[in-house]
Amino acid sequence: MTTVVANPRAQKRKLLDRLQENADSNERNEIERQLAHISVALDYLDPTGADDERC
Repeated sequence: MTTVVANPRAQKRKLLDRLQENADSNERNEIERQLAHISVALDYLDPTGADDERC
């Protein structure tokens, strides 16, 4: 897996961990917005989902 794909996946994992913590509604909305952007980026960078870690 290349760094270009690994970095957004790592960021996604961190955000998902933060989402599992007791985030308030404003923080939750911001995390969900960031996750949506990361998902779009990952779809563009790795459209086949090869080596997907299922974050």
